[in-house]
Amino acid sequence: MYKKIVVSVLCFLMVLNCVGFAVEAETISLTANYNEALGMIKAAEDAFLPLTTAERKTNFSVGGEYLKTDIGIDALIEIIQDESDESPSFFKELAVNKDLFIFALCIIKSLPEANRVAAVDEFLAKKQYDVQDEDQQAALTDVYEALVDEEFRNMFADEHGRNENTLLNLFSCIKGSFVLTDNATDTDKLALESIDEDGPDSFKEKLENNLSPLFSEINGTSTQNGESVIKAIIAAVNSGASDAMISDYKKVFDALGMYKEYIPEETPSKPRRSGGCGG
Repeated sequence: MYKKIVVSVLCFLMVLNCVGFAVEAETISLTANYNEALGMIKAAEDAFLPLTTAERKTNFSVGGEYLKTDIGIDALIEIIQDESDESPSFFKELAVNKDLFIFALCIIKSLPEANRVAAVDEFLAKKQYDVQDEDQQAALTDVYEALVDEEFRNMFADEHGRNENTLLNLFSCIKGSFVLTDNATDTDKLALESIDEDGPDSFKEKLENNLSPLFSEINGTSTQNGESVIKAIIAAVNSGASDAMISDYKKVFDALGMYKEYIPEETPSKPRRSGGCGG
């Protein structure tokens, strides 16, 4: 059954691609904090838990098809923005914080389509990310248990054969977009080490192009600068997450090759002046 629904979604997206699509909306200034982002996870749990196993599989597949392509994400944004009862309701249930949800979709849209396609297909195939380091795996498990309720974790494993490593493999489509490091003045916190900014197809450029038609600012930071947007997100995490949680995040990003430990530059020591007796 869900294969037929996926085919219908693909046909819908093909029609949109033929006629062209543009999101028309006034730009807004978005204010969001760490706890609001965690609320999106809770909303997803509340939406998925009451469903049957078959219904969840359908929504995994349909949602994945939307996320694979730019035109699919545009269509999903249109569905969420539509206040009528004619568009699919499940994705509106996920978007309890509509603006923040759309903001997240814009970030996903800024990732290469090939990465998204691979990540979604591997998620549906239940592929797990292979974390070699024991400390990194322990951190990943700690993050999973902290962010996702036990009831959902049990359902996800028992009925769908998926766990934290499956989700990390899905999340790995973000690799190559940016690299994190420690804050130079407070190494318990996070900072941005670097961002992909090479050319018009870079993550930075696409992030600016995807956000600016919809959002003027994020937490007071202009969306015209993709690097500043990522820094604003990092600042929200630093403000809302505990140092222990941030330490786990660093290890998880390290497992993805997206974290580099901050090492202060050594200040060259001044040559010692040799004393001597005048003759």
